[in-house]
Parts: sequence; C-alpha cells; structure tokens
Amino acid sequence: MIVAISDFKNEAAIPGLIVEDLSTDLIGQSIRDNVQDFIDKYEPKFLKMFFDSNEETEYTYADVVAYLALEESERNDDVLDSYIESLEEPISYYIAFYYFRNDISSRSVSGGETTSNSANSKKADANNRIVLLWNQMVSLITDIVNDKEWYIIPDVEIFKRINPLNI
Repeated sequence: MIVAISDFKNEAAIPGLIVEDLSTDLIGQSIRDNVQDFIDKYEPKFLKMFFDSNEETEYTYADVVAYLALEESERNDDVLDSYIESLEEPISYYIAFYYFRNDISSRSVSGGETTSNSANSKKADANNRIVLLWNQMVSLITDIVNDKEWYIIPDVEIFKRINPLNI
C-alpha cells in the first residue's frame, strides 16, 4: 500500500482519525478500521485508473503492484519510487472523497438515512467538501502529469474537475 493512516491531513483530514494506535479507544479504533477499509478498497482502483487508463504509459498497474510487493531493500527503480511518492497525497484525497461521499457518520434505518441529533448542532452538507477534495486531487494529478520527466499520461476523461451542481 502507498497510503497510510498518517497521510490524511489538510483537506483530506478525517474527523476523529487518530494516527497512533490506541487500542483502548474503541471509537478511534473503529474510525481507523473504517479508513483502512477505504484504503484497501480505493487505492487499487486509483492506481488502476492512473496507470492503465492509457496505452502509452511506461508502467502498468500490474508493474506497480509487483513493485510494491517487493521488500523495501529490493526496490531499486528510482523513477517508479518517484511516481509512488508523488501519488501519496492525491490518493489520500481520492480515498477521502469516497469516505465523505459515503458519509460514514450516517446510519441507515428503515425510514432512510439519519444522523445522530446533538444539542446545538446542524448537519453540514458534505457536497462542498467532496467537491473540494476531488478538484484538489485533479490539480495534483495535473501537476504530476505536466512534469516533463514523467512518462505516464492518464486518460483526462477520468481526472476531470467537478462542481457542486454536478453540471
């Protein structure tokens, strides 16, 4: 895996996510487990979109997965190491996008989606946050692709900006 729990910072910060493993904190551990589930599910999807979306790429998704499976001491491809390092932040934004889109704090009941009712609180719309996360991820990917030393050209249809109105 490229992304770790500690990579969720700045706009991709997840409320209640504690980097240290505090096994006595059941809520914190539950949030860590949920985030890890999202990493396990969405990081491979991102890598597949990024590396296999265009036939002109230097590396494929299979190449990256095989490289990541190697022991740290056996990894000697400086170019691929550079790709992997630069993708940590955009992948964390991609995963946070899906985390907030699926609104983990919501609970599904027979009457539909509900949230807990806290005193003096109101539910903020997650739409603005997920749009910000997606567009920031697209900006980071654009910067990576526009770097003259890179030989990966992902399909631009995949990495398009979105807006809050979905138009």
